[in-house]
Amino acid sequence: MFHHTKHRIYLPIMLFCSFLYLVTLVAPVLTQDIDGRRLGHLVWSKDGQRIAGYYRHGVVLWDGTTGEYIKTIPLVLTEFPFENYGVSVIAMDWHPDNRRLAITGTPEGEPIGFIMILDIETETILDTYVYSDGEIMGIPSLSWSHNGNLLAFTLYDGGIFATEEDDALVILNEDGSLYLEVKNSRTYRASQVVFSPDDQYIATSGHPDNIARVWDTDTGAWLFDLPGNSETRTHIDWNPNGHYIATTDLTQVLIWSALSGELISDISVESGNEQTWASDVKWNYNGSLLAIHQGNNYISIRDTNWEEVDLIDSSGTFDWSPVDNRVVVNTNGDVPIIIHTISEIP
Repeated sequence: MFHHTKHRIYLPIMLFCSFLYLVTLVAPVLTQDIDGRRLGHLVWSKDGQRIAGYYRHGVVLWDGTTGEYIKTIPLVLTEFPFENYGVSVIAMDWHPDNRRLAITGTPEGEPIGFIMILDIETETILDTYVYSDGEIMGIPSLSWSHNGNLLAFTLYDGGIFATEEDDALVILNEDGSLYLEVKNSRTYRASQVVFSPDDQYIATSGHPDNIARVWDTDTGAWLFDLPGNSETRTHIDWNPNGHYIATTDLTQVLIWSALSGELISDISVESGNEQTWASDVKWNYNGSLLAIHQGNNYISIRDTNWEEVDLIDSSGTFDWSPVDNRVVVNTNGDVPIIIHTISEIP
């Protein structure tokens, strides 16, 4: 059951001192009291001006051009029965207006999934959407459409009595009203959701047997599956030209036709002469480069022939700039983020 409320979360302001180092092609930022190993889900705003990440129970913002630390916005619940609960953030996505952040998370230690819409300028919560039916509910992924009119997310029932009919793909209108809900055996265990570049389709991943699926946005109709070869959870991304979808599949990345679901290519993920696993995959702003996060804490940058052109050290989360060939990554120490510039490929 959904509950839609407004202004239910108090955001005390907290600012930290920061200073900037400049290095050739790299801009590391040292920010007081932020451990890069605990920093999660870095995401660049659509205009490239800001970078957001979550740290413990708050949202951290950096300047997307210089990498300079801006501020931390702690998230603290105030409504009964969760007064003074911190928010455990799971995922975030920027609205195209570059001011609002959609955040999914849970009250710390509680089996309730919710979405909040944060205004990063005023540091206020504009809306919250809460889901709970007494079981362990999670919202592992969410995504704004490219035109900003829709917000899609997946519901995950982690209860011991959960069945294939309990998980759902949900799409809200920008004002929070329900646009579409798909709840059947094909939505079971969906863990990631992403819109196609024209917003006509949605791809989900994480289904049993490593299957990703493509859906019609307007009707919620299932179109086709993108099967995997392992039982690991799939990560997924849509090429900006709309023609291809990339999914991770344990020790490889699979490239699919977004029109037919046909497998086009498989990319082996290797470190030296040994295979490692692919934990995430993302295309750059124009689809000319593909970043594969490997299990050995490196990000492999591939060209359109799938040849490796760069290798970046990263302890976890990363994101491409939406306007150029820069990649932001978190680190393993006191420097929480580093921005790398990838040279243009001839």
